[in-house]
Amino acid sequence: MNSWKQYDSEESLLALKRITTTKQKRKAACLELLEAARDSRAFCEYIHSQAINAGGRLYDGKEPPQFEKMDENEFKGMSWNVHGETLWGALSDMPPVDACRPGLWLYITLNAIQQGAIESHFLAAGNNGSQDSGLSRIEMALKSDGNGKTPAYLELSRLILRRSFGAISERGMKGVFIEIPFARVWWQCHIANEIAAGGTGIEARKMADFLTASGRRAIYEELTMRMQSTLTAIADKPVRDGLMHFFYHAATGAEKKQCPENFSPTGDNFKALVRRLGIMLAWRAMGALTAMENSEITYQCAEEIGRGEFS
Repeated sequence: MNSWKQYDSEESLLALKRITTTKQKRKAACLELLEAARDSRAFCEYIHSQAINAGGRLYDGKEPPQFEKMDENEFKGMSWNVHGETLWGALSDMPPVDACRPGLWLYITLNAIQQGAIESHFLAAGNNGSQDSGLSRIEMALKSDGNGKTPAYLELSRLILRRSFGAISERGMKGVFIEIPFARVWWQCHIANEIAAGGTGIEARKMADFLTASGRRAIYEELTMRMQSTLTAIADKPVRDGLMHFFYHAATGAEKKQCPENFSPTGDNFKALVRRLGIMLAWRAMGALTAMENSEITYQCAEEIGRGEFS
């Protein structure tokens, strides 16, 4: 039984994926999607009919939270400080297995559009602020000649679907963690609360602020990508929590002497730390250590990176 109202994550989403994957009718289907995305009401009706007419289902359950109206940039870069607290306050008791369901996030996204909290064309917005609005990008894609390796209508349709429910086939679960603004904030808050409960001494709110802050997307992406695999170092929570305890302090300067000399807390160096910890895990039982013990080991790895001994 589903606790939250949601679309099924099989037939409903398969029908929506076909918009960009069925080559014979792909252009017509993408143009239809883009036309619908210009108007919020038309978009919600279109997505719902595409799912249900193909055999999908909308399961009954608790309704998602009511969001305050947000602008396009707030939606794209949703953070703990902007609407994240509303989302987490309503959904904090949701088990992670439910939060992995793209059909749930599809319903939450459509519901936010129906509420008027966001507009459907926000799903098509680019990265260059008001000069790269979703509505202007839709208009350009509809008028484009469709030439190029990836036609504009196809690229934009894929983006709209990724932000709606995340699970485009070639991206797998990465889409849920990263592409859907609502899901991304939920997972950032969930991870922050786990780290806070792991003996790190870092408040959940501060870690949530850290993970959702502008400029730290690469860190969060690497963290969630590695967490998905049982074959990586940070699949073990004590290792992950130790890593994040070190990196949080190194990046924020929250405590003195928390960042080794010549080590810069960048996204690239975060990836290097994860690789180094992965090598160490082959011969050292870090999963049996505490988060703080693993933080000390991570500090030592950062010293090596700072000296150029590992890259």
